[in-house]
Amino acid sequence: MMKKTLFLTIIFLAVILIGCEEAQQQTAPPRPNGASVGVAVTIGNGKEETPMQEPEVIGVMDEMIGISISELATHNSRDDCWLSIDGHVYDVTAFIGSHPGGEAILQGCGTDATTLFETRPMGSGKPHSDNARILLETYYIGDLG
Repeated sequence: MMKKTLFLTIIFLAVILIGCEEAQQQTAPPRPNGASVGVAVTIGNGKEETPMQEPEVIGVMDEMIGISISELATHNSRDDCWLSIDGHVYDVTAFIGSHPGGEAILQGCGTDATTLFETRPMGSGKPHSDNARILLETYYIGDLG
């Protein structure tokens, strides 16, 4: 009787573990550099920012094979702002109102904003902080391609 109970317990645990593993495989893929939606980070002005939802991606292939320069260029306004930094594309529309540098972020909408991000010509002239880089990853939507 004891062997039968032990055997059934092991089978039960195996079924649970397999179910948990399958559930983990069905979750969203990891974001670059380990960043995830809902992770609170402190930005340059000491304010904590917590992006709570995935950016809506319109007009980009589901497989995220690549976002063309011409597609990037169409997202060039306060109401629809995508920018590219080091070949990665970010939808920062939801962050514009929280940007510590105010309107400066709008210069990068629809463009390769790598130089702007690394030099902050309207601000300190220094590259953005590590916290800013972590926050940026939460807005990642794909790569130029």
